Amino acid sequence: MTNNTQVSKGKQIQISEHQLRRLLEFVSIAKSKFNELSTLTRVITEKTESCSTNHTLSCIAFDMATNMSDECLSEFQFFKEFSPELVADFAEELAA
Repeated sequence: MTNNTQVSKGKQIQISEHQLRRLLEFVSIAKSKFNELSTLTRVITEKTESCSTNHTLSCIAFDMATNMSDECLSEFQFFKEFSPELVADFAEELAA
């Protein structure tokens, strides 16, 4: 397989192993970063007064970060469900 993405007439996309690894790695890193952002905003929320603007904004940021982390997990689970053999091949790398 080449490093170029190939699109066939049947709406199927063929990508290189390198591209797939990068995508899975990106989703994994994004989930981790959104979890870190959730933790940071939760701490800010706990340290600010409950009716302040900072508290409100940190609550909103917390919800957004948590939602994006959940989306990353959902995307990975979707991929895992429909391509279990590929995810199994990359499991060790993703865990690192």
